[in-house]
Amino acid sequence: MRCSSASPAGTNLGLMRRESPPPRAGLRGPARASLHALPGPRAPALLLRRSAPVVLASVLLGRKGDVGVHLHQMGELEGWTFCPRCRSELAGDSARLACSACGFIAYGSSKPTAGALCVDAGRVLLARRAVAPFQGFWDIPGGFLDEGEDPLDGLRRELREETGLEVEPERFLGIWMDRYGGDSTAEATLNLYWTARVVGGEAAPADDVSELHWFDPDELPAADELAFENVPLVLAAWRDEHA
Repeated sequence: MRCSSASPAGTNLGLMRRESPPPRAGLRGPARASLHALPGPRAPALLLRRSAPVVLASVLLGRKGDVGVHLHQMGELEGWTFCPRCRSELAGDSARLACSACGFIAYGSSKPTAGALCVDAGRVLLARRAVAPFQGFWDIPGGFLDEGEDPLDGLRRELREETGLEVEPERFLGIWMDRYGGDSTAEATLNLYWTARVVGGEAAPADDVSELHWFDPDELPAADELAFENVPLVLAAWRDEHA
């Protein structure tokens, strides 16, 4: 996509759509309270809110402490029965499975994501999801990190792919735990969020996004219009800072 030095002020700050099929019915989960009535972020959904270098070092190095305590509670090994190497039966729990026959060991971990609250003139950019899970719901732009990818590089890449915008991360907001779906068997995610400013590009929905819109803090979608459990909490934290 063609890039320029234009900021959101140089683009249409209203609704930006691309043609896509209407959202599938039946994906909406249990009704949730209005975002405007939500309390502040709560543990363990909000894992940490402290300096980014300290948090990221703990996450990426797998250190115990605040981060490790929550990671082992939300592993990815549910349903593993047999060793992928020798097909013998595995033993262990959701944090660690081991094969006594060949010595294979698997460790459960949450999948890291990076997302950005792009803010311009007091408004925040949200993206409507074009794919499951939560197709048709509003989400914070961002996505899964590639293997070995720096979180800030992943944030820039995801924003470019989903919105056409070039962004520069600014303030680290925190880490929220969640699952990539609406039930307890869905893959666990560890979601890192920053505020970001737009430094180039032209806003247009792409990839797995069907629509973009800039929202004022007092006009944010209701919680039952937002994807995932962590998104209302992140937006509530941001909104409360600007109240």
